Amino acid sequence: MINSVGSKIKNLRKGKKLTQAQLCGDKINRCVLSLIENDKMQPSISQLNHFCKVLDVPVTYFTSGIDYNQRITSTGTDDDSNLAKAFAAGEYEYITKLYEHASLQFNTIENIVKYYYLGMSYYNLNIYKESLLSLRKYISSFSKKPISYQKLNITEYATALNTLSKIYMQRSNYKKAGEYLIKAYNFLAEHQELNSLIYCIVINNLSLVYNYTAQYKKTYTLINDFFNTHDNLTYRIVAPQLHRAMNIACYNLGKHDKAIEHIQKSILLLNYENNVNEIGRCYINYINALRYSYRFSEAFEMAEKCKKDFYDNKILYRKFCMQELILYFNMGNYIKSRELLDNINVNSLQEMGKNNYRFIAGHIAFINQDYEKALKNLNKCEKYFLKNMYHYDLALVYDDLFTITGDKLYLDKKKASLSHDAVRRNVLIDAL
Repeated sequence: MINSVGSKIKNLRKGKKLTQAQLCGDKINRCVLSLIENDKMQPSISQLNHFCKVLDVPVTYFTSGIDYNQRITSTGTDDDSNLAKAFAAGEYEYITKLYEHASLQFNTIENIVKYYYLGMSYYNLNIYKESLLSLRKYISSFSKKPISYQKLNITEYATALNTLSKIYMQRSNYKKAGEYLIKAYNFLAEHQELNSLIYCIVINNLSLVYNYTAQYKKTYTLINDFFNTHDNLTYRIVAPQLHRAMNIACYNLGKHDKAIEHIQKSILLLNYENNVNEIGRCYINYINALRYSYRFSEAFEMAEKCKKDFYDNKILYRKFCMQELILYFNMGNYIKSRELLDNINVNSLQEMGKNNYRFIAGHIAFINQDYEKALKNLNKCEKYFLKNMYHYDLALVYDDLFTITGDKLYLDKKKASLSHDAVRRNVLIDAL
């Protein structure tokens, strides 16, 4: 509208050579101003007063000559296109503000893809609760659409399902995450989208869920079948992750040579991208594969090399120091393990490192009959090990706690840990 409040604000701002950020200051969100200037929403009284103050005009400057019978209207298809352009340009905040501050405008858009753009925008802004609600609405609406519509929006639908799975993975709800991924997997297979990037991503994330829940045979079958039908894989962003997932599945299934082969391929592919953090994570998996196959000399050599190569990356350096500690601990060299414990600042470690440190420190304290220190450390790591299904480690924790306390409940817990089908390897190579 030529003579609207929004157009008057925009024209006066430009006339005074102010940017949107300068006009907003710390009072108004820039995306909100953009909506107002483009007649997507009307300013509130407090917002209008702010504009008057900054632009040095009375309120009547904006309110005079306005036809209040005019309404902000939607053009349907044009709005679909605007949302698509905004999303492609990464203007996620604009899309969320349109929904939050101009709901009438948003609701007039007929295409359900609006919920996809909204949900993905919230996700990219790390606002997961709202993302989940919007993407669920998109999924529900999509299922009611005719096949012709679904075929035109295959990628968006599968991406929405994959994103929902990622939200649930962040919440450690792997059952729900797996359900969404299997739904995406089946949908893509049904529509013969087996060479698309989103299909590769779904395969990768489904393998992560299987590994997190110790379903290693499913991971092995899933990725092995994938590699057998995709021998010319071009998506380098996904391939290294698939090989690393296979590495984890293989060393948990006792296929140590295969585990090493896959992690070597992952490192090779990542070297093309020069992704230091991902390469470092792969070398940790490489050391694990060597340790689980009792190739300690090679594992020590690699740990020492990685400490030198990643010395400037403090997070990775500390992880390789922990790998060295775990190696000595598994060899029963508790004197060297205790020496390394004294040289590691537990507070500088990430969650996994802290709990592994406490586990090792607790058992060594138990060996040295420092039961107070042993109790303190072992009790701290129990909950984390339970959550992550580290049942081999838990068996040793319960063994020590029973010996210290005499509480037979720990014997029952140990029995349950050793009889558990879903076990993820961690510090200990084998069960007691």
